[in-house]
This record gives sequence, C-alpha cells and structure tokens, in this order.
Amino acid sequence: MGLRSAGVLEPHTAHRIPWVDRVDTSWNVLKWVLVVLATGFVGYVGRFGAQWLIERARARRQGKRGDRAAVDSPAVATSTFHSAPKEALKAEKKRAKAEAKAVKKRVKEKG
Repeated sequence: MGLRSAGVLEPHTAHRIPWVDRVDTSWNVLKWVLVVLATGFVGYVGRFGAQWLIERARARRQGKRGDRAAVDSPAVATSTFHSAPKEALKAEKKRAKAEAKAVKKRVKEKG
C-alpha cells in the first residue's frame, strides 16, 4: 500500500503554501467588490442620465405647447411650486391647462 492510498500525500495540496490560499481568496473578494462598485456606478449614472432625458423631453413638450415661460425659467417655477399650498397649485394647474387648450384650439382654427 502506497502513501497516496493511505491519505498521507495528496497530490493537489502537497505543494501549496498556506498564505497563498488567503491571497487567492482576498483577490476573489476584491474582484467581486470592484464588480459590485462598477455596477453601482453604471446604475447611478444611468439613472441620472434617464432623468435628464425625461426632463429634456418635458421641456421640449412644454416649448411646443407655447409655454415658453416654464422652459426659460424653470428655477422660478420650481421655487413657487414647492412653497405654494395644494389648492393654489391645483388652481394654477387648471389655469395652465385651460390656457394650453385655448392655444391649441386657436392653432386648430387657423390651420
């Protein structure tokens, strides 16, 4: 009976150095951490890129409707939006909607 069959000498672990296993494990953990960080970065940038595109599309849509004041000065619109009570916001929204509808009706009557 040889040493191999007795379990004394195992071919895959006989030449291994103990600290090499720790370095390999640390490297694998570091690779996964880097992969997760890269994925998070791509997701973060993608999210803000998508929001930017949506805002740009909204601004274009408002510009086509003839609502140039909202496109030219978004800071003023957002500051009044956050400070006004709900009822005032509803009334403003209804007024803007009626105005847009009237503009659309005038354009339709002309053409």
